[in-house]
Amino acid sequence: MGRSSFEILFFTRKDTGKKTGKNLIMARISVNGLKPVQVSLKLSVTPKLWDQRTHRAIGRSSEAVELNAMLDGVQARFINIHNDLVKRGEDISPEILKNLFLGKNATPTLLEYFKERLTEKEKLVEAGRLKKVTKDKFDRTIRYIMAFMHSDLQIRDIRFNQITLDFIEKFNVYLLSTQGLTYNSAAKHLEHLQWTVNKAFQNGMMPRNPFNDFRIKKTETKKEYLNKYELGKILSKKFASERIEKLRDVFIFCCFTGLSYSDAQKATVDNLSRENDGRLWLITYRNKTEVKSTVLLLDIAIKILDKYAEHRKKPDDYCR
Repeated sequence: MGRSSFEILFFTRKDTGKKTGKNLIMARISVNGLKPVQVSLKLSVTPKLWDQRTHRAIGRSSEAVELNAMLDGVQARFINIHNDLVKRGEDISPEILKNLFLGKNATPTLLEYFKERLTEKEKLVEAGRLKKVTKDKFDRTIRYIMAFMHSDLQIRDIRFNQITLDFIEKFNVYLLSTQGLTYNSAAKHLEHLQWTVNKAFQNGMMPRNPFNDFRIKKTETKKEYLNKYELGKILSKKFASERIEKLRDVFIFCCFTGLSYSDAQKATVDNLSRENDGRLWLITYRNKTEVKSTVLLLDIAIKILDKYAEHRKKPDDYCR
C-alpha cells in the first residue's frame, strides 16, 4: 500500500452548550482525500477556553490542562491506529479509523450492509413508497451473493475493503453459469451490488470502488409482436377450460389498452369514466412510474368488461 495522507482536527459544536454552558468537542478525520468523518469524543469545554487557531484549550486552569491531555491522548490513539494499518498494508479510510477508534469492526460486512438496506426498503414498502416486487428483487440478489460466497469462495461474508474486481467478475460468472441467468438478468443483480458498493464507498467504508473498473454487460433483446391475424386467432379460440379463457381475456384486454398485467390488476370500476360523448375511458396510474394513464377503451376491451360485469371487482378476478 502507498503512502497515506492523514489528518485529525478537533473542533467544538457551538449549538450544544445551551443547557450545560459547555460545547461538545468533535474530531474530524481526513485520509487520502476521502470524504472526512466526524467523531464525538464525549468531551466538552467552556467556550471561552477554546482556541479556534490551535484547536486546544488555552490557559493553565485545571480544566484546560486536563482537557488538552485527553485530546493529546485521543490524537495519539488515532495516529497509532493509522500507523498500525499502514504497517499491515491494510486499506485505510476515515470510516475505518473511526470504527477502530470506537472499538467496532473496521468496516461492516457486505451482507450486514445489504440487509440494512433491505430493512430500509421493507419500511418503504410498508409506507407505500416502494413496490414489493422491487424489494423482493433486492432480496433475491442477497440470496445469490450468499450462495456464491458459500459455493465458490467458501466464506460466509466479506468486508467492503476486501471486495475487489476479481470478486465482482467471479460473481458475474456465477450468475451466468451456476444460476443460468441471461446477461440482462445477471445485470440486474450486479446493479444491486454496484448500488450497495457505491453507497459504502460514498460513506467512506472503502478507499476505492472496484466497480470503476467493471462494465456491466447487457444485450439488446428482440421483442416479438403479434400481428392482427395472430391476435384474431387467439381472440376467436375456444377453450375447454374456463380459467384459460379468462386468462386469454385478460391478455386481450391488456393488448387493447396497453396496460401491463400489474396495472390491469389494480384497476377497478372506479377507474372508469364516461365522457359526455359516450366514450369510455380507463384512468389509472402506472405501477412502475406512477405516471397518470388515460386510456380510451376500444370496443373489444369494452366487450370484455361487459362479459365479466357481474364481478364488479378487479380485472384480475377474471383469471380466477
